[in-house]
Amino acid sequence: INAVSKQLFGVLQAQGVSKIASVGEHFNPEFHEAIAIEETSEVEDGVILEEIEAGYRIAERIVRPARVKVAKS
Repeated sequence: INAVSKQLFGVLQAQGVSKIASVGEHFNPEFHEAIAIEETSEVEDGVILEEIEAGYRIAERIVRPARVKVAKS
C-alpha cells in the first residue's frame, strides 16, 4: 500500500500538485481552514499547532485547504 501511495503522489507531483505547508506556519485563510483553536502561551497567536487534514494545491490554485488547529494566547 505504501509503494502505491508513493507512486500515486509522484504522479500527482509531476502534474503540479503539492502539499500545503502548515505546522509552524502562520494561519492564512487562503490556504488553511481553522477547525480548532487551542489556548497556549508557548507560541504566538495565529501559529498552526497541528495539521488535522492535509491541504493540496495545483500551481497557485487551492484544491483543498489544510484543516488545522491554531494557537491563541
